[in-house]
Amino acid sequence: MNRAAHLRYCAYVSVRKRAYWIVPLALLLGLVAFVLGGGLELALVTFGLVLVISVLAVALDSVRRHSGDPEAQPFLGS
Repeated sequence: MNRAAHLRYCAYVSVRKRAYWIVPLALLLGLVAFVLGGGLELALVTFGLVLVISVLAVALDSVRRHSGDPEAQPFLGS
């Protein structure tokens, strides 16, 4: 397995391990947007944005931790 494939795999595993809090968080924020009167469209957009941003943050943090850079500090914990 080459280095790029290894980093992609690490990111995938990290996102899969944290999916138990990413999806409920996105659903909760989408529900809050709907209840506050934003409508179904805003709720779906909020759900999608929170989901995409959370997945990207977790994946990038995983790649950063596994990149081998001694100065890389994880910002989402271990």
